[in-house]
Amino acid sequence: MGQQQGQQPAQVQTSKQSSWRHIIIVIIIVAFLLAFACLILWNLINEGVLHGAFFDTLSKILVAIGSATAALGGILTVYIGIASALKTFLAPSTDKTEQSPGTGIPATPPIPAPSSTQTIIPPPQPQTPQRATPQSSITSEFITGSFPPTDPKTIQQRRKLVEEVYAVLTKPDMNCIVLTGIGGMGKSTAAALVYNYAEEQRKDGKGLFAAEALWITVEETTPTFAYLAETISAVLGKPLADFGKLPPQNQAAALFNLLNTPAHTCLIVVNQFENLLDSQTGQANDPGLGEWLDILNSRLCRCRVLLTSRPMPRGTHDYPPTHVQEHPVAGLATNEGMDLLRKQGVQTAQATDAELRIAVVRCAGHALSLELLASILRRNQSLSLHSLFNNPIYAQLWTGDIARKLLDYIYEQQLDDVQRQLLRAFSVYREPVPLEAARVLLEATALQTPVLDALNVLLSQHLLQDIGKECYQLHAIVAEYARRHFDERDEKANKQALRAAHAQAAQYYMQRAEINCPPREKRRAIEDIKPLIEAFWQYCQAGQWQEAYNLMLEEGLFADLRRWGRNTILLELWQLLLPSQEWQPERSQAARIYSGLGSVYDDLGKQQEALAYFEQALAIRREVGDRGGEGITLHNIGTLYFERNHYDVALTFFLSARKILEEVQSPHRDGVQSWIDGLHKEIGEKQFTTLLAQVEPQASQIVEQAIHEGL
Repeated sequence: MGQQQGQQPAQVQTSKQSSWRHIIIVIIIVAFLLAFACLILWNLINEGVLHGAFFDTLSKILVAIGSATAALGGILTVYIGIASALKTFLAPSTDKTEQSPGTGIPATPPIPAPSSTQTIIPPPQPQTPQRATPQSSITSEFITGSFPPTDPKTIQQRRKLVEEVYAVLTKPDMNCIVLTGIGGMGKSTAAALVYNYAEEQRKDGKGLFAAEALWITVEETTPTFAYLAETISAVLGKPLADFGKLPPQNQAAALFNLLNTPAHTCLIVVNQFENLLDSQTGQANDPGLGEWLDILNSRLCRCRVLLTSRPMPRGTHDYPPTHVQEHPVAGLATNEGMDLLRKQGVQTAQATDAELRIAVVRCAGHALSLELLASILRRNQSLSLHSLFNNPIYAQLWTGDIARKLLDYIYEQQLDDVQRQLLRAFSVYREPVPLEAARVLLEATALQTPVLDALNVLLSQHLLQDIGKECYQLHAIVAEYARRHFDERDEKANKQALRAAHAQAAQYYMQRAEINCPPREKRRAIEDIKPLIEAFWQYCQAGQWQEAYNLMLEEGLFADLRRWGRNTILLELWQLLLPSQEWQPERSQAARIYSGLGSVYDDLGKQQEALAYFEQALAIRREVGDRGGEGITLHNIGTLYFERNHYDVALTFFLSARKILEEVQSPHRDGVQSWIDGLHKEIGEKQFTTLLAQVEPQASQIVEQAIHEGL
């Protein structure tokens, strides 16, 4: 109420200023109308239409009146302009970062940097649900990630396939269609064409969908079910609260319910879904994802989902397909392949229709192979399909893996050294990157040439894809090919050269991190540490595991990722540090790695795997005499038994951990005590007292027996 009263004088003053402004505007309009009327009357007198002594005198009066009114109107116009300018110039400046009361974003207190040492996780407590804030990596646009080109001038539209998929998608008993097929067959392009067709139908007021379609490409760098769910929920304007903290079954149900309760039915396309799956079996990798696929297959949903994937996705159970069905993407039909070759620039002088037909059959309609073939012919206008078919020099192109043979020809015959270097440079990165990232990997001699020209050649050859925002990425088949050609002498030399390139890429990301990553205490989302994650990955690919390990400790990467619930990414990074023949970390480092893997598997609900890694960490810590680490690991194993309601075994581990941590005067002793108190509260005073009396005298024996027998 006081705030409203304080605003009244300002409102009255604003009202008065508005009234005077309206009066002045009316005066100006009247003045100009009067001046215009005077001008017309004066013109009639001057032309002799109106004449006589009276009109001669009136003419002089009209000139005076017209001049006066025009001058008055001009003066008032200038006055208003000057007044407006002065008001803008003299008005108090407003800082864009300030927010009006009730609309500002409250300041978030700094989050203390996690300790680099192993810590005790507090026991689970009831939590108040909070509204989730979308990650900064999640865009609010309806297209997230790379979207394939679909220009009808160069891309075959495959109308029959598109209409077939759309018809099945819109059936009342269908939830999801999965477009499957080998790499390069055109699954992503087909999905993009279906997306465009659905949007055309919606805009014309036809079909099932009333809301704008959503497109998501799952990149290799963000393969998590949580990312997928948060992206969908953010775009639909219904963020899922604390999604990463939910059990897998609840995560699946939360996303399904979101898709089943929108205001309007929409199409959701998820491209490159295989990045969330096991490449061999198609099994869902991420907890919650398999359960979501099961629900999607068993219960009808309001929205429709279109996936692209090399293997058919598999949930947690092998249920028969009900509301989720596979639609294999076959090769282009003969007439479609011929049309594509013409659109890609194959001239009639280079190939007859009959020869095009043969080419499509030999390529089995494989879209990428046909595009590579067109690239060869477009690059060399003097070359013809007849020569490629009949000249013994080119005979090997049509045997075995045709796409790879065509790549061989382009790489060896049609690219110069700088273009080959640039192709290899882009293959080092697992995400779309700008030209700048590739330039740092080029040799000094290559940098003296127009690199932009080389980039344009790779784009015109369809070897490189323009992802947008001046970032580029190789097709997966092309990238794999390029990584095999860093050193042609032998496999060992190529591996060494490729690792050297990865080391340079790691340095590029470290430089980007210095510019783009905020200080540790200000990091709030995975986007804040993305260059550091990529640097870590590049170090591991370069065989520089110690540098990756040091980076993890210095930047607290794993603590941040765990705090944000990015467990799948965390698991991938920990696995990259596992000891191997080439990487033998110090024993204490190995213990930390095993312990980290145990914690991640525990967070992912895989307790058997967690126990196996915790036991490896425990053995090493006992071996090197790390009593503090031994106590923490015993506590971690105890939490696994607590989660399974094996309270007797859990209590023995907690008691053993507390005893050791008290001996070494570790601050983590209080954390273990909080778990004991939690167990006490869980089972009640009477049962706890009885249980304590039973297990405390023989805690050591029970611990060793549990370690031997497992969960």
